Amino acid sequence: MSFNKLCPLSLFLMLSIAWTSQVQATCSRTGADGLNDNGVIANGSGGNSYIVTNNGQTNQTSCEEDPDEYGLTFFKLAICKSNPISGDYSTCADLGDADLSAGLDHTIAPPAKTVLNTGSIDVPAGDYNYMVAIVSNKISITHTQQFANDLRGRTGQGKTCWTVSKIIANTGTLGSAGYVHDLYGSLSNTNTRLGMSWECGDAGNEDPVPSNTIIASFDGCDASFSATSEGTTSNGTVGGRLLKADNTDATDCENASRIRWVINYSSPLIVKSTSTFDLSFKTTNAFEISLGDNSGAIAFAVAPAINPPEAILVTKH
Repeated sequence: MSFNKLCPLSLFLMLSIAWTSQVQATCSRTGADGLNDNGVIANGSGGNSYIVTNNGQTNQTSCEEDPDEYGLTFFKLAICKSNPISGDYSTCADLGDADLSAGLDHTIAPPAKTVLNTGSIDVPAGDYNYMVAIVSNKISITHTQQFANDLRGRTGQGKTCWTVSKIIANTGTLGSAGYVHDLYGSLSNTNTRLGMSWECGDAGNEDPVPSNTIIASFDGCDASFSATSEGTTSNGTVGGRLLKADNTDATDCENASRIRWVINYSSPLIVKSTSTFDLSFKTTNAFEISLGDNSGAIAFAVAPAINPPEAILVTKH
């Protein structure tokens, strides 16, 4: 049987990936931003918690942004001949011989090219209809952003805001008490100032660190808990399933700890004995910047909402 051999899997961070999101408004700019070269975000002054957007929508409370760094942890990466969404990997070939059971942390910092150290790749030649990845449902964003008008962060105020250390959940139905997660401890809504995931102040004082979001449900954390998600990408369809830490199906927000993402290719991925692999990530619009009103005072920069990842794998012959 012919095999393709390739040492470590290269991630070319300027290529294609699809991101699912409920917000499709790209942040409008007012000028150059020396911090991340993305421009100053045009936002309302005083208590006006709106962001001017540049795609036909105006005065929105949130918009999508490109992060300085995006971090996630891999537990499995493979291509398969039959659908592995239920956890059957009998037709799958791992993209690397490294043991990922303890998790492989990876940070995407565009436009730099990085290496995902999954080890040597031995994939039997053939047609593969699916790609599967198991990743942690705790995803981090590290980011600094300038705004046209002052915002309030966790303790300070200014036109420059940056992420601070915080773990929040993506669902908006936690209730005031929140809940205790099996791995991450107490989680609650960020409806108090000290619960914010941003700090704001003067340019030059920024000190960004990773801010973490838990994708605990694809709906709510009560009777509406949903462990599955479906969508479309430029090269097929995608399905997601929340898992416990032991890779069995999650049953509630408290034990949802990983995500199994499966891409069903519209055309099979063809692997030959001479093939090499490119796994591509694009972090455009990978998280949402949101503002909160405060009844006439300076608006808050509230928690950045992180969009879950999907990847595109390409073979070269």
